[in-house]
Amino acid sequence: MINTYSLLHPTQEVVEKIKRDFPSYKIHIDEIFNCYPEVVESIEAHSEIVSIRFMGGHVRIPRVINGVIPLFIKKPNDPIFHQFYGIAHIPMLYVAHVPDFEERIAVLDYNSKEKMLFSIGNIYNHELVSRDVLSGYFVPEIKKII
Repeated sequence: MINTYSLLHPTQEVVEKIKRDFPSYKIHIDEIFNCYPEVVESIEAHSEIVSIRFMGGHVRIPRVINGVIPLFIKKPNDPIFHQFYGIAHIPMLYVAHVPDFEERIAVLDYNSKEKMLFSIGNIYNHELVSRDVLSGYFVPEIKKII
């Protein structure tokens, strides 16, 4: 089963709900939303995606204020480069263990759950296992500010 959280509530309220649902995991709060250029292009072209996030032993959540978070573009293989792009609207968060992450959510970022798991494993250099938790940031729109 995938857990869905509204991010229209204060971050602390969401954190408390996630702690109840995933008590053995730490919480990692993303202060900014980092994306590769192709993700930004996909959001702009398709108007909404789910961006899948992973951090071993943690549940990742975005800190949204008034429904938005600063959006930065990053370059593959360059952990230092971050360029401000604008803001991302993230009203909803999906969280589940790997086996419970639903195909209907995975296809909003990848063509299939299988491709999502393979890609996430490569991106984070980690072979995903059943106890790992994935977060899906629902991003219906972004606004370019630069």
